[in-house]
Amino acid sequence: SAQGAGKDAPRLYDLYVAGEVGDWTLGAEFVGATSQRSGAKPQTWSFDAAYAINEQWSVGGRWQQTDRFAVLDGGDGDYEELAVAVHYAMFENVNIGLEYADGDEASSGYEQLLLQVAVSF
Repeated sequence: SAQGAGKDAPRLYDLYVAGEVGDWTLGAEFVGATSQRSGAKPQTWSFDAAYAINEQWSVGGRWQQTDRFAVLDGGDGDYEELAVAVHYAMFENVNIGLEYADGDEASSGYEQLLLQVAVSF
């Protein structure tokens, strides 16, 4: 946010690793501040995995958590989400995905259902 973009905003580092093992695609990411701000050292991380059932269908899941990241713009920023998804390659450049996510943000929980159509060209 604009509030966190000042000269005293902490520097961040981002560690990301991904790879494929057989029909599995795996990934992990960690983003964190190198110093404290307002008594907090914000960080966020995620793990994801996907399995290719065949040429057209894949299923996957994601687990992500944020700790105090919103301190950069004044919030408390505690956040956790678990998600599962199924994707279908309808045509060569057209994919359809359906994702269900269950999460907690600050003091409230939520459930989301996302339908996505992606066209690449």
